Amino acid sequence: METIIDMPEVVDASVGPRGSLENLSQSEIQILLNSEQDGIHQLFRKCALAVLNSGSDSDNAKEILDRYRHFDVEVVRHPWGIRLKISNAPATAFVDGQMIRGIKEHLFAVLPLAPSSPAVAPPSSPLPPPSPTASARMAIDPLAP
Repeated sequence: METIIDMPEVVDASVGPRGSLENLSQSEIQILLNSEQDGIHQLFRKCALAVLNSGSDSDNAKEILDRYRHFDVEVVRHPWGIRLKISNAPATAFVDGQMIRGIKEHLFAVLPLAPSSPAVAPPSSPLPPPSPTASARMAIDPLAP
């Protein structure tokens, strides 16, 4: 006798980060919330869907976007940080109702902590770029001074 398991195609979930993103400052949270209003949200949505769809048989972006056209992800503020509210996510990203750990880590890796924002912009390098001569020397002998 054959057993048929009826799995849903999509899942709704709320997930929180692990590690350094567990405790964000209010300014970092605001950057994420502001990304919801500008065009970054659609880019993040597509990246998040790609992450959640990893392991799928298809890598056709149009087909995946059509299949999960109702998929959405929202950054939700909490006093200690954020959670992602995910709607209509591919069920293959979950086991026993829990998001697969590696997928969850990759999902938070694509969060738009906008480096263009002054609050998280990296400091400018105090060192000038190497001269062409130094670059050529390094190509020949990378250990040369």
